[in-house]
Amino acid sequence: MKDDHAAELSNSPPPVRPHGFARTFCDLHCIRDAVRKGDDAILRALEEAVEIVGKNTQILLEHYVGEKSGVSLAEQAAALRRGVAAQLSEVLQVAQEAPLEPRASLAAQRAVSSFAGRWRIHPAGVNASLRMLSDDVSTLHSAVMAVSGRKLSMVEEVQQGSVRMAASMNDFLKAKAHVLGLYHETAGKGKRVQRWLKNHFERKLSLMTEFQEARVGQALETFDSMWWGIRRKLDGYLEAAGEHTQATRRAVDALRGYTSQCRVNFDQLKAAYAASARAERNAHEVLKKTWSEVTFQVGLLASRVVDGGLLDQLALADVKAAQVIDASRNEIDAFCTSDGPAALKHIRAHLDKVTDEGFLGQTQRQIGILLGEMEMLQHRFSAAGLGGAPHAEVAREAAVRLETAVSGARSGANHLAKQMAEHWQHQLCGRVSRLFRWLW
Repeated sequence: MKDDHAAELSNSPPPVRPHGFARTFCDLHCIRDAVRKGDDAILRALEEAVEIVGKNTQILLEHYVGEKSGVSLAEQAAALRRGVAAQLSEVLQVAQEAPLEPRASLAAQRAVSSFAGRWRIHPAGVNASLRMLSDDVSTLHSAVMAVSGRKLSMVEEVQQGSVRMAASMNDFLKAKAHVLGLYHETAGKGKRVQRWLKNHFERKLSLMTEFQEARVGQALETFDSMWWGIRRKLDGYLEAAGEHTQATRRAVDALRGYTSQCRVNFDQLKAAYAASARAERNAHEVLKKTWSEVTFQVGLLASRVVDGGLLDQLALADVKAAQVIDASRNEIDAFCTSDGPAALKHIRAHLDKVTDEGFLGQTQRQIGILLGEMEMLQHRFSAAGLGGAPHAEVAREAAVRLETAVSGARSGANHLAKQMAEHWQHQLCGRVSRLFRWLW
């Protein structure tokens, strides 16, 4: 019953990117203290290479020494193994320092990957030797050392990270704007449905007794006033979230202008980031306030709907309207010539249609939209890094009560199918009625 847009929300981007954006700004602000993480790509490739060497060195040592146990041969093998370890250690040190320039980093990655690929196979299968391994490590060492001086400066490192973060934040903001757009669209749909309920109420008044009219009017008025109160609070949060998205987008544009286009100075970047941070704090405060107020209001709405039987009243109004026969001659003939079970099935299908298109169906869709937006608010807590929404069990209980009330109202309308079938039989299938149909 909940609105389908809630499902879209589960695919929204992870909540870590705004924090990454804040860290990027911090690195730019404190550039001399920026964290240097080394060249991750080379480090990852080296992990495999070192593991391969560790596994195969002992096997190659046995191949090298063989069954003979000459002291000189053993010393040579030990020296070769120490040399391999020392050269790999130097290569690792290069990778753990500042990242290399892109082309230098790519050359080093290729050298390490090529080495790992050659020695990934069991050495005995390629008739390898410890000296071959030593020579290959020397070649790898020379290749990496040849590009080791081409490191990114601190500014270049932070600049590249900033450009990547700006691109990542753009993707994040596009997805977030899409989700907010969906909920603005949902809010508009909910408002249109509520106006439909008001406009169609007067058209059905003539079909009800004065007592029924008063009860249905009271049910619609209760739901209408509470729904619009909740709607105003939800719209307030959507507006605050939209302002946060726009402020963050301007900060991302300033970051790109500062790091890669040189059209924004640091004071402008700082002002844009500060505005984004203020908008984020405001959105979080509005979210907490909106959730607290809406949770209470939805719980109150559920109590009034259930305790006052409001949905039952709307279902009865739809059933009352359905008693007015609006069918073609062929449909009437089919109904009158059918047996009892078939006629009852026809009436139940008719009732499902009129309640779905009438007050009950429209109100059910309103409740579905409302519960979908409650799910959206809960998701925004985790997406903002605020933890779980407080008192979520109150919202869940209200949702269950409203859904049960809708199901009960539909079931109650269905139970009137037999009574309506008798009404139609009397109105349509009697002797006089058959005469009127013959004159048509």
